[in-house]
Amino acid sequence: MSDNSSSLPFDPSTIHLVGHPLPVLVSLACTDKSTVDLFRDSFSRPILLSTFAFPCHMTESLPTCEATQQLESLTLHMTALKEVQPDLNVFGLSTHDINTLTRIKDALHLPFELLSDAQGELADKLDLPRCTDPCGKVEFRRCILLLEEGRVSRLQYPLVHARDAGARALRLLRYGMEPF
Repeated sequence: MSDNSSSLPFDPSTIHLVGHPLPVLVSLACTDKSTVDLFRDSFSRPILLSTFAFPCHMTESLPTCEATQQLESLTLHMTALKEVQPDLNVFGLSTHDINTLTRIKDALHLPFELLSDAQGELADKLDLPRCTDPCGKVEFRRCILLLEEGRVSRLQYPLVHARDAGARALRLLRYGMEPF
């Protein structure tokens, strides 16, 4: 799927992230019932981190929405992502609690884990792009970050079309970042 990223408006809200060191001692709850320290883990293997947000009106059933499209797009591209970078670890990151994220992972049969930054600790320390949803909850704006050796090495932002997340992640691994 192609996206017309060359026509996207310049958004300086993430320019500080490239090369930014990851915060130490931030443990994020993971859907595999462990905790993940992105700083520590990025020294042993590269990490692709895709931020997403489900709508505030999400009920027991999983809505078909942009977040679903984003996660499914990453799922569809997992084989290609691993071909480019065999030791890549992929995570989705959200402000939802870990119980909600576990339900999402199970419902969508995701081949990667989801991380919860419900307290906003990682988001605050990195100053990740966020917005407030109609219910007043602070959520992530969609972006894809490549984390290596304790820092953010590359990113894709803005990610306007959720369904392009997998293709944009693959392009990020193959060709690097698009110019600001």
